[in-house]
Amino acid sequence: MEQLSLAIAEAVRKSDYTFDTIVGVARSGWVPAVIVAHELGVREVATLSIRRNLSDGVDSHKAAPRLVDISPLAQAGKKWLVIEDIVGSGETVRFIREQYGVDGRDIYVASLVFNAANGDRAQVNEMVEFHAREVTEWVRFPWERRIDA
Repeated sequence: MEQLSLAIAEAVRKSDYTFDTIVGVARSGWVPAVIVAHELGVREVATLSIRRNLSDGVDSHKAAPRLVDISPLAQAGKKWLVIEDIVGSGETVRFIREQYGVDGRDIYVASLVFNAANGDRAQVNEMVEFHAREVTEWVRFPWERRIDA
């Protein structure tokens, strides 16, 4: 996870994009967001809490994304780098862009992992500017509970 976060930071550095706020999508984007923020020297780190998975289990059923909470700092930022742990179908990213890509706010998205088995590569590439790894199977991150149901 650390290496993937560092790879995202390096890709952002090479892109010459700059951001005033790094936004971690709760819960899974928090740790990578902090790592990327430190690497890029961005002091403003905010949270978007969006619920989509119905459980923490492998291949969890999904619901439509819904906002649970947003930190005030996220509301103030104008140029966001949103950090997700994994993107598959792109539904959460689409929700973020539709809800928050307004009022002159620029939103860029980085995902540690793109799960090609769950999403259309061309559509996701239009929504996600940076990703570190592509997979075709379920990924368990260090912060996830070890349950299979």
